[in-house]
Amino acid sequence: MNKIKAFIFVMRDILYVLLIESLPDNLFRLFYKIRFYNITKKKFYRYPIFMSKKSLGKSSIPVSKKVLDSSIEALNNYSENGHRINIKFGNNNVLKPKILSGKAKIIIPYGWIDPFSAEGRTQGPQILFLKKGLEQNGYGVQIIQLKKDDSVPSIDTFESQLVFIWSLSRLDPNMEALRVFSSELIQTKENFMVVGVITAGPEEYSIDKYHQWRKILKKVLYYEEHSEYKQILSDIFFVIHTPYIQLTSESISHQAKFTTTVHVSCLLKLNRIAWLLVLRYICITLKIPYFIRLISNVLSYKNIRSTYISNELIAEERMGFGFGFIMVHRKPKLDAHLIGSFWDYYRLGIIPLVQMQKIKEIATYLTPYLDYFPIENDTDLFSILDISRDNPNHFGNLRLRILERMKNEFSAKSVVNKILTDLKFSN
Repeated sequence: MNKIKAFIFVMRDILYVLLIESLPDNLFRLFYKIRFYNITKKKFYRYPIFMSKKSLGKSSIPVSKKVLDSSIEALNNYSENGHRINIKFGNNNVLKPKILSGKAKIIIPYGWIDPFSAEGRTQGPQILFLKKGLEQNGYGVQIIQLKKDDSVPSIDTFESQLVFIWSLSRLDPNMEALRVFSSELIQTKENFMVVGVITAGPEEYSIDKYHQWRKILKKVLYYEEHSEYKQILSDIFFVIHTPYIQLTSESISHQAKFTTTVHVSCLLKLNRIAWLLVLRYICITLKIPYFIRLISNVLSYKNIRSTYISNELIAEERMGFGFGFIMVHRKPKLDAHLIGSFWDYYRLGIIPLVQMQKIKEIATYLTPYLDYFPIENDTDLFSILDISRDNPNHFGNLRLRILERMKNEFSAKSVVNKILTDLKFSN
């Protein structure tokens, strides 16, 4: 039975890849017209609804005007009042020089900075971003990799002031190598802090494990600024919000002009296949160049298809596009907005199109229609892509503003300085 089930999953993902990447446009449109793709939509999701070209064009008229007016107004307000309004990430606290020195350790699961592993290509650049930020703020940094069965009796902490444990969902708080953090000597040590990093999605099954971690550490980093799940975490830890940004190679060169093109790179799961089919249909309808990279754990395991490519290669690939399409749903009525994919695009100056189940502000320091474009339904996606074709200069200015923010507010030094500041004032 397991072999039959595995075979069904393999054939399902092969079909998805063929529909998205290989099916000729004429045949793709035919299948769309007869509503064949409706079977890919998962239960309990409201959108997409696979609207036709005619319906999209008609429904987008008022939406397009509202989106463009909102975006132009937001950019004008920023240009005129940017120095006076509160749109900055972080706070005005400045660390005293004596805090900005010392030694730090980042403890990670084994292989998570290996550029040839899946985690090394996703989590690895985020870990290196933290490392670089710590170094730029005066810390000497050591990365320690732990295997699941690691029996190292202790980790030398006596020369460190700060320890980050990266991924509380993957590492085991009861493993032998981490017992040193449970000792009374460490718990009472002055000028010493252990900080957890939560990388998993907002899943309830992780809560019991986080309660176990509470015996070792009291402070964690989390990637969403405001969410119901963050409130749950706040009942266990002191939670510090910080974006999980990937380290960008200095050799990456940014495109000179904005063009209406769309890039997607995502794992096949949840309701994503339905949205990718709609995206391809809209791009074909509007004659917009697009690229969709599908990643299937099932096909990768069977060596039928490759997994994540290296950070440098995918960054170079993304750089040729104007928009990055991101789907943030985790299950019906539950979104995790500031996932790594958002920053993968934003850090490169690529404007994020964030498909969410209910439009809401994703962070106080990110302005909709200025930093990103929220998408709830088929019409929203069609409207944004349509207006961008006729307003490349406006969208080019949005991209330049994003790059300026990345250079200043979201540099490794600035982001980690905020983390250190928040940790200092959390005592």
